[in-house]
Amino acid sequence: MRILLVTLGYIHKKNLNGFRAMCAHMGASLTETSSVGKDWYDEWDLVWIPIGPVSPTAFPKAKRLIFGPHNFVFPEPPWTQVRIEDPRVSYNCLSEWNKKVYQTLGGVSDFELVCLPYPVDTTTFAPKSIDAKTHDCFLYTKLRSTDDILYAMKTLGQLGLSYKVIRYGSYTEPEYKDTLETCRFGVWVGRHESQGFALQEALSCDVPLVVWDVDSMGEEWDAGAAVYSGDKGALKATAVPYWDARCGVIVQRGSLKEGARFMRNNWSIYRPREFVMENLSVGACADRWHKELPR
Repeated sequence: MRILLVTLGYIHKKNLNGFRAMCAHMGASLTETSSVGKDWYDEWDLVWIPIGPVSPTAFPKAKRLIFGPHNFVFPEPPWTQVRIEDPRVSYNCLSEWNKKVYQTLGGVSDFELVCLPYPVDTTTFAPKSIDAKTHDCFLYTKLRSTDDILYAMKTLGQLGLSYKVIRYGSYTEPEYKDTLETCRFGVWVGRHESQGFALQEALSCDVPLVVWDVDSMGEEWDAGAAVYSGDKGALKATAVPYWDARCGVIVQRGSLKEGARFMRNNWSIYRPREFVMENLSVGACADRWHKELPR
């Protein structure tokens, strides 16, 4: 199997590392190129173009092309103007709720929309000894209103829980790993996620979560104001696009205290790593991608 990765701009580091791991798992020969060249005219089983509006006609011998997911949050020109009638081509939305957003907005032109997550690094993010658990929980905050964050902190305080605070953009990966090793569970107050690596890394460490989920994209806040308003802000969304009952509990504001109290007494009954290994490991994600390839 021959795969070409066209790196014309930004690629999320964890997407890139995960894609490389999937290629190795599939026994594929991976070629990476950052410029137009003769490689584009070779025969490829798959061409992945994470960013950049390249015409599929530039890859005349490729059997399958997958664009995205790094081009936009909302489709805009040139993506909404390009008309592609090519059965080889799809756009990766990462998850089902995000796919519904693009369908609501009219989609990404004529692209077929697919949902292909990238694998979690289950080796780096693996459970440690239960003896290392010195805190009840951690509170993870990401681009939510100050009112929501303060409410969550007040709630944990009222329950007498010992907790660490992890703020998006203000921690290192080693600090996060240490937090996951020393906390029995997590309380998640984040915004919408197309995939959500940090959340899934917690699950991979067998740390169950109480997720105060969002209902819409309008719940993302930055610099004291909502990032999206109007029709865009009203679009349905979630912070947990990949989830089942083994991972923990999903709550809203009114049930946060009840959910955290329950988790304090029952965190050991959950099996979040089992969910990750079945759905977001290298093998599980590679199987999804492999199914997209021509037979």
